[in-house]
Amino acid sequence: MWNLICCFFFVAMATTAVATAVSAMTVTSDEDYLAQYTFEKYIADFGKRYADPEEHRKRAAIFKENLAKVRAFNGALGRSYRLGINKFSDMTKEEFNAKFNGRVAAPQSTQSPQRAPYKRTKATFPEALNWQEAKNPVLTPVKDQGSCGSCWAHAATESVESMYAISSGKLLTLSTQQITSCVNNTRKCGGSGGCGGGTAQLAWEYIMNTGGITLDAEYPYVSGETSVTGRCVLNRSMPRVVNVYGYASLPHNDYEAVIEALVQKGPLAVSVAASDWMFYTGGVFDGCGKDGENITISHAVQLVGYGTDNKTNQDYWVVRNSWGEGWGENGFIRLLRKKHNELCVFNNAWNTAGGGCADDPNITIVACGMCGILYDVAYPVVTKPPGRGRFLWAAGTAFGGLCVVMILLVILSRYRGTTPKVYEVFREESETLN
Repeated sequence: MWNLICCFFFVAMATTAVATAVSAMTVTSDEDYLAQYTFEKYIADFGKRYADPEEHRKRAAIFKENLAKVRAFNGALGRSYRLGINKFSDMTKEEFNAKFNGRVAAPQSTQSPQRAPYKRTKATFPEALNWQEAKNPVLTPVKDQGSCGSCWAHAATESVESMYAISSGKLLTLSTQQITSCVNNTRKCGGSGGCGGGTAQLAWEYIMNTGGITLDAEYPYVSGETSVTGRCVLNRSMPRVVNVYGYASLPHNDYEAVIEALVQKGPLAVSVAASDWMFYTGGVFDGCGKDGENITISHAVQLVGYGTDNKTNQDYWVVRNSWGEGWGENGFIRLLRKKHNELCVFNNAWNTAGGGCADDPNITIVACGMCGILYDVAYPVVTKPPGRGRFLWAAGTAFGGLCVVMILLVILSRYRGTTPKVYEVFREESETLN
């Protein structure tokens, strides 16, 4: 069964025209500042425009209600994370879930969640790890999927970028648009394909089968602005710079396997329930529900590390999102991490509201970790496709072989008293290789 995701679909409301919103911005969660923050200031800060006065009034009322919720949440005692105002603050929670999630979970199951046994390893691992701090960078800048449900393509591409950087020492920004537009999703695994959702594994299989992925500079990402998948326009002039020749999926809900893979392999592609991340602005997030509660796993992200908060002493996972640098902690979120006692929740419609395929039997899965982060974890195995250097090596070998053949023919012709007619062929071959 496929293991990923439909995605949060960042689509502007049909009655709302959004200008070039300041995606690289989140308003501070400081109470004194928020107490004076107005809708007019919000419009200016985020470049919002609305179709008509009625829509303006509607969004103003929603913003006012959301601002009150943010202030009330931050004002409560014992919070481990904070909320703020961002580009989603003029939407209701229902609109956010319908447009950015697009799936409705089935009724809650009565089955008790079962945690996977933890497999001990002989290796010892550091108390903290963050691939953002690697001496040689392995993470490209945080991207914004925009008005396209391409989280799966971003997570898949980011994982290939990171694994290639670790193995080669070269950090390349690869084409998320190639994955979004060119991957066929006939079985509708994790969604309908393109901006309608997919899976990281589907993306990696596509790269394996088609000879590699090109650079973002060659095939730049535009679906976030157009809101459409777009037809595949990959051509021979676009160099394939990285290939995938396999991928590994970790055992479901295995905490130690995730830690081990993070340390020994690198950043991982993971599936999460992210509907409650809407206004997150910082801290250790623990708001994905209680043990045994039903959630919808419908978003793909990159897991890049783990650590412990110095102030609260809470253990956390470090996750890279694809909602722009203005969301969360510069585009990242820290999720609560519990060693060997992770929260477990349900996803009751894995094939229709999660990462399964449309023709799979509809089953209930048990996903452990905050927001289900431990259930679906995978990483690609990458290599560099045969490039110009390898081509020249092969050409040189053929050239040398041709020389040997010509010499043998010359020697043979002397015995037979004839002149070999191989020069023209040799010259044509030489000109081709040059």
